[in-house]
This record gives sequence, C-alpha cells and structure tokens, in this order.
Amino acid sequence: MWKSNLLFFNWLNLHAITIYDLNTNHIQKILNLMNRYSNVPMDLADASILLLAEEKEINDIITFDSDYYIYKLRKGETFNNLLNGYY
Repeated sequence: MWKSNLLFFNWLNLHAITIYDLNTNHIQKILNLMNRYSNVPMDLADASILLLAEEKEINDIITFDSDYYIYKLRKGETFNNLLNGYY
C-alpha cells in the first residue's frame, strides 16, 4: 500500500494534475447545483467537478459514472467522456 501512495505523490509532484481549492465563494454555487440536480442526486464531489469545469471551461472528463451524461455545463453542453466507447 505504501508503494502506491509513494507513486501517487511522485506523480502529483510531476504536476500531472492540478488541485484546485474550493472556497466560501463556491458554497452557494454548489448548493444551487445540488438543488438543480437533486433528482439524480448530485453529491459534493459531482458538484465540485461541475463547478470547476464551468469555471475553467473544461468539458473533457474521464469517468465511469453515468451521472455525468445528465449534467449540463454553463453553455448547455454536456461533458465529453474520453472513455466513451472503451467500456
């Protein structure tokens, strides 16, 4: 287990991904998203991803979660799942 943790943190250290902070300005936006998608339901992780995707204008995603086909980005677009067709 510790080797996988070490590999993961070495990967992070290579700037393979960017980690964004959520702040108090995001709380109302997250609540709005969770209310809008309450029938799915949307959890904090989903709301956070959708919020950051809208802020950073990103619509490409890699996921096995089918909920992401339901969520709409700011311009009415859906996420583009890069795994589509591979599973």
